[in-house]
Amino acid sequence: MTRIGILGGTLDPIHCGHMAAAVAARDAFDLAEVLVLPSRIPPHRPVQPVASAFHRFAMSALAVSGVPRLVASDEATCQAWATRQGFPLDVLDRDFPAFSDACRWIWARMSRGLISDDEVTAKLARLRSRIMGASRAFDHSG
Repeated sequence: MTRIGILGGTLDPIHCGHMAAAVAARDAFDLAEVLVLPSRIPPHRPVQPVASAFHRFAMSALAVSGVPRLVASDEATCQAWATRQGFPLDVLDRDFPAFSDACRWIWARMSRGLISDDEVTAKLARLRSRIMGASRAFDHSG
């Protein structure tokens, strides 16, 4: 079994204390990797982060670059975006994992400016159509 750790938080900004905690946990528990995961909108904080979720992820990615077995993750931001598009990733992960991966791929390309808004719209429409087709096939197979 692969053991991973998760260092979540606002990370606004990520600092040496965050990094020291992640490295200490990695080493103390012999973790394969530690995901450094900026929270999108922390519900417990009365004052929301100054930096955007994207910028906090970018800061985290820079901070962990070159640090063995520490990986920045933008999963929280991806999940929020996918839900706004009508693709709740928890449901897709459970029922249609390939479509979940496709949605994450679209997010990754879009969030890094590698595809245009028109391409995102077209890819989401194709994905929605394929999910509907798979859902109908799934409903009739039982």
